[in-house]
Amino acid sequence: MNSDMQQLIESKNWEETSLGAREHWPSTLSMLLNVMHHSRFPMFLFWGPDLISFYNDAFRPSLGIDGKHPYILGKPAKEAWIEIWDIIKPLLDQALSGEAVWREDLLVPFYRNGRIEDIYWTFSYSAVPDESGKIAGVLVICNETTEKILNTQKLTDSNNRFKSIVQEVPIGITIFRGRELIVEMTNKTYLEIVDREEEEVVGKPFFETFPELRDAVQHLLLGVLETGEPYYGTEFKVSLKRHGGKEDTYFNFVYHPLREDAAISGVIVVATEVTEQVRARYKLAESEGKFREMIMKSPIPMTIFRGSDYVIELANSVMFEKIWRKQEHEVIGKKLLDVFPELKDQKYPQLLRRVYQSGHVHNEKEAVAYVQGDDGLKKFILDYEYAPLFDEDNKVWGMFVTVNDVSEKVEARTTIEKSEEKLNVVIEASELGTWELDLKTREGIYSDRYLQILGYNERVTLQHQQLLDHIHPDDLSTRHAALAQALKTGKLYYEARLLWKDQSIHWMEARGKVFYDREGQPEKMLGTIRDITEEKNQKAILESFASELEKKVTERTIELKEKNSTLERMNEELQSFAYVSSHDLQEPLRKIQTFASRIKQKENLSERANDYFTRMEKAANQMQVLIQDLLAYSRTSTSDRRFETVKLQDIIDELKSDFEETLREKAGTIESVNLCEVKIIPLQFKQVMFNLISNSLKFASPERPPVIRIETTNGIKAEDLRTKFTPRDESYYRITVIDNGIGFDPLYKEKIFEVFQRLHGKHEYSGTGVGLAIVKKIIENHRGYIEAIAVPDSGARFDIYLPSH
Repeated sequence: MNSDMQQLIESKNWEETSLGAREHWPSTLSMLLNVMHHSRFPMFLFWGPDLISFYNDAFRPSLGIDGKHPYILGKPAKEAWIEIWDIIKPLLDQALSGEAVWREDLLVPFYRNGRIEDIYWTFSYSAVPDESGKIAGVLVICNETTEKILNTQKLTDSNNRFKSIVQEVPIGITIFRGRELIVEMTNKTYLEIVDREEEEVVGKPFFETFPELRDAVQHLLLGVLETGEPYYGTEFKVSLKRHGGKEDTYFNFVYHPLREDAAISGVIVVATEVTEQVRARYKLAESEGKFREMIMKSPIPMTIFRGSDYVIELANSVMFEKIWRKQEHEVIGKKLLDVFPELKDQKYPQLLRRVYQSGHVHNEKEAVAYVQGDDGLKKFILDYEYAPLFDEDNKVWGMFVTVNDVSEKVEARTTIEKSEEKLNVVIEASELGTWELDLKTREGIYSDRYLQILGYNERVTLQHQQLLDHIHPDDLSTRHAALAQALKTGKLYYEARLLWKDQSIHWMEARGKVFYDREGQPEKMLGTIRDITEEKNQKAILESFASELEKKVTERTIELKEKNSTLERMNEELQSFAYVSSHDLQEPLRKIQTFASRIKQKENLSERANDYFTRMEKAANQMQVLIQDLLAYSRTSTSDRRFETVKLQDIIDELKSDFEETLREKAGTIESVNLCEVKIIPLQFKQVMFNLISNSLKFASPERPPVIRIETTNGIKAEDLRTKFTPRDESYYRITVIDNGIGFDPLYKEKIFEVFQRLHGKHEYSGTGVGLAIVKKIIENHRGYIEAIAVPDSGARFDIYLPSH
């Protein structure tokens, strides 16, 4: 099947060119074009005196769209490549002189895709002789490496700058002297070709070092010495020992006599290895067996499918190891979709069918594929090609598949893009102005935000000195000192005031990093600036506020001292009141109780009088209990606050003894579970537990015996306390007191801790309403918290939280 370029060549009117009608073309040209059309490697051919342009299908994508294709087909080189003629003409001249040219990753920009694009190439220019041996054209074998170069530049240069890498690969040259063919001089390329060190070759007879070449080339070299006629070898085959083994190699070379005073004293050898080119051409002409052998040896994953069921007929080891990850016996001779059923839900079966039915090549770059291997399902990003294979009748019998795993390359590129995107987001979010300064030329590049910080609302072009003019004159010395320090340390930092056009003053913070050339000299500086005007203004406000605050604190300290003195006097008065309450107030009550009791016992009172005295006695008793509770409440803050580590179980055991009679009367029990040691004020905390147990017994249900359960829980984190209480320590333990009494309405869970709060009438239950207030105050003395939980007629629960240390 003819390729697209073959069809274009056949349809073109060549009589309008200097080559004339195709039937008059030399056989060498036709052969070269045939080789090019069957090659999948990009090739370009310049032919004839005008260097008429030819290229194959593999080269065509490199011309892009809206560019040179198909305009340059058949055009003279100078006309076809006018924009890069200054670049390629020296290369063509060199090749036409008989010296092959090789360039790697060379920047050769030309017009394509509607514009001049920067394109990188790795290529060789080789002279092509016609049937008479005369050089008639130049064959260019090339590969576009733009994407590789751009990716490399992105990885190595964060500012999207790139450096073109131009490496000349010299032709192998050596000089022989005399009939002994002593090697007088050789170059690095020649030594690389023969895989020898210089000391192994120079100064020694050539065939002493390379005895395996004697039969092949000795007579040729001696012939040049004897006749003085140069000898040209094209694709000359020699078996050369190198790289640890012996291999067949091919060279284009010239043996040229070296004359001194008209006498021939030696031979200059100029050699270009064309082994790879010859092998590539031979592979195109080899039999199917050779073709298969090439597949097996290829470093690129390759396989062959036969028939419309895509039976896997052949695959190389790279395909097995890198892509399929299966053993050969699991794959060879089996249908592709039987071995890899996961492909059925992907696009590849349809593409294979299209190629098989149409006979057209299909290739794709960076396609996602999922392949199930022995190690599981794996995702790949592949460059691949499906190429139909034709039999003698030009019918498709199978498919040749090549793949290239570019997952790492794509991931690297994606990482770069994400990093750049994140960097831009960070820069925009932080409102930083970015800048770059060439330290040698003083030329700068700066962002729009940089100009805004300097007071410009639109894009302007400023010289470096104009930018410096915005720095406040009094701060220039700070900037110069910071720059001098940066050239020593590599890092720049300073703050300075800026003068805008309207003479308003603003503040900026500058940061930067110095980059050095290969000689270690400062080359450029990259950095940012940030508007810190608001920060400076806030700082000034804060300093003023701090001064005012210090003044207020001084005044408040004096005021607190005065109030503390007042508070101390009040405490003294409170102590006096407590003394009066404990003695002067209780003494009349005791007399009332005593005389009332005597009158009831000794006097013959009527029933009504006896009732009056009984009521008076109860009122006096209630008044005495109230006074005692109030004294206890007032002393919780002023009593001895020495903390001790005490076993809680000891306190409970002591209280069980105190309540022994009441428990016996009500058939009640006090249970204790996992009680730990606690750091408490013993006397106060005993009062807490006494009041809680007393409450539980007082409000016991008449329908069931009272059961009081006391337990502790250690290691409660402060952040887990979901209360109104603000913890001051890291961890707490919880003491829980649970009863099965009458409970109370949850609406009153806060109110019950207030002084004089009673939820029941005094005729139903005795008490003053001070007991739980005392409990809460003591717990607060311990830097703790208490909360109550209850349901009417289902009992009450009190949780006490105390610091663990």
